[in-house]
Amino acid sequence: MTAVTTTFDYSGLPEKAAMELRMSAERVRTHLKRTMEDIVAIGEELQAARKIAGHGQYYNWLAAEFDMSRQTADNFVNVAEKFGGKTLNFSGMPTSALYLLAAPAADDVREEVTAKVEAGEVAPTHAAIKRAVETSVCLAAACGA
Repeated sequence: MTAVTTTFDYSGLPEKAAMELRMSAERVRTHLKRTMEDIVAIGEELQAARKIAGHGQYYNWLAAEFDMSRQTADNFVNVAEKFGGKTLNFSGMPTSALYLLAAPAADDVREEVTAKVEAGEVAPTHAAIKRAVETSVCLAAACGA
């Protein structure tokens, strides 16, 4: 079992409830890890399909086969491009946070923010990662200077 830093205070719960919730959290983390791996795999498939179909037919194919929006497909592809073949050392991150890290807007700060998440300096949550990306982008651009 992976040690995970949590912000939830289990001390106010009966011991049995706390144990059951911790076990539930671990099972969810396992599924989220698989979800991230699946997102990368889907993104890689979509990258290949885009090359085969060509730009003009690709989005039509997505809509017909999966009723998938352009943004959803781009999220999958961005994750595959940025994280495909890499082992991420954090689990339990929501997919929306993964999409934030993979987005082109995070290109200049992705490695820095990812390292902070892996080190436990930034929580693997959408809000915390969004703040870290925005702060890092601002610092890189010398905002407010």
